[in-house]
Amino acid sequence: MASLNEREFLEIVTNHHPNSFSIGVERLAREYDIGYTEAVIAYCDKHEIEMDIAPKLINKPLKDKLENEARNLNLLPKIGLLPI
Repeated sequence: MASLNEREFLEIVTNHHPNSFSIGVERLAREYDIGYTEAVIAYCDKHEIEMDIAPKLINKPLKDKLENEARNLNLLPKIGLLPI
């Protein structure tokens, strides 16, 4: 895998705003009934975005959904909830 130079990096980040990235990922997840992690990979493949750029395009709401999905799959430790 070749490294991106600064111009290529800026071009990808400018063309793919975090909000449009998030909307696209959520649309793929809903449309194909797949998880958010798979949707991120599919979106990056479809739009030829290097996987090392993807974390810079993930906004807070999408990050929360990815973390929740990872917790449900036991990839991250469960967080304790306070009894009410």
